[in-house]
Amino acid sequence: MRIEAFTRYNEMTGDAYVMDYTQATAGKRKVCIKEEDPDDIASFHLINPRKTTYWAVNFEENPAVLKGSDQCECMFVSSRASSKGWVCLVELKYCLEKNIERNAGDAFKQLYETLNKLVELNIVDYKSHRI
Repeated sequence: MRIEAFTRYNEMTGDAYVMDYTQATAGKRKVCIKEEDPDDIASFHLINPRKTTYWAVNFEENPAVLKGSDQCECMFVSSRASSKGWVCLVELKYCLEKNIERNAGDAFKQLYETLNKLVELNIVDYKSHRI
């Protein structure tokens, strides 16, 4: 993993919460990754009971790296794996019942495009990471 490709990332050992405030705040706030459970918006919760050390990369804070691709919100990646490391890509969608099917397809597309770009840039590889 070439974490140095990103200028901004956080090393974490606890749980993480990913929130996308873009629609709720008309773009004033965007994607946030925090260690505290938010009380104002639904979130993705990465549960880490073993306190494994990992890096959290908010792609909005690193726009130059994936420039030109339709990337997902963020990536979590093991920082000190004893064997094969892991990568978790996260894409959030605002889902009204009528949009679920389309949003699912759009989310998968963004995840695959992000992964392909990360592999193309030699930031992540299939041999050393479980994706």
